[in-house]
Amino acid sequence: MALEAVLGAKLNALLSIKNDLTSRPPGALVLGYRELVESAKAVKNAHLTPLISAIKDCDADLKPILEDWLAGAYIFDIKSFEASDAAQNHINKLALGETLVNQDGDVFGRHSVVYYGESSSLHGVLNRQHQLEQLQKNHPALQQQLQLVSASLSNAETKLQAARQQQQLENSELRLTTSAHHQSQLELSTLQQAQQVAIEREKNIQADIAITNVKLTQLELDISAKNSNLQTIKMQLSSQEATKNADFADKLQAEQVYSASCDTIQLV
Repeated sequence: MALEAVLGAKLNALLSIKNDLTSRPPGALVLGYRELVESAKAVKNAHLTPLISAIKDCDADLKPILEDWLAGAYIFDIKSFEASDAAQNHINKLALGETLVNQDGDVFGRHSVVYYGESSSLHGVLNRQHQLEQLQKNHPALQQQLQLVSASLSNAETKLQAARQQQQLENSELRLTTSAHHQSQLELSTLQQAQQVAIEREKNIQADIAITNVKLTQLELDISAKNSNLQTIKMQLSSQEATKNADFADKLQAEQVYSASCDTIQLV
């Protein structure tokens, strides 16, 4: 603020070569002349710190202009004085045209004091200038960071596009898999129904086989009983045949006896 307080409107000065003093601009304007010849050095107070020493880095064209504008202005740390009288005595030693400027921007002269107040048009000019210079200094690094971020963004977009394509491919494969799974489910359902029918048919066949076995067993029992009866009949027939043969032999013998008897009777 000390520099702003002293320089004021000169903060907005334009660099120029010396112009015709008879031609005047239509409005307020501050021009700083580039030095064409070496200018005389200002007389400095050896006991004070020049305000220009607060400027650490300055363009060669601006330096003589600032030395001119800040000639006689010195840094004044009023807080370093223990009493107000000591500070006033320090001010009373100033030569005509010399001023002391404190950190708050107040300008003390031997016969006057100008207290600094913010001006909407000038306040923060140096601070903004410093910020602008800092931004310009950081611009290459920021530009490089921007390029890196842009490259990363482009890479991310490429990966995103590839991921989307992969997702579309996987979605297509998933639809095919889902369709195949659905078809498999239908086929499985059909096979399960056929299996159920086969199980029911097997149960029916097993029941038929059981009934058939029962009938077969009964039939075998019947056959066995009939065979037994047949064997008995055969034995009875054989016995009857033997009896018949014996009767026939007896009859034949009787007939022979009868015939012999008849023959005997005739002989008599």
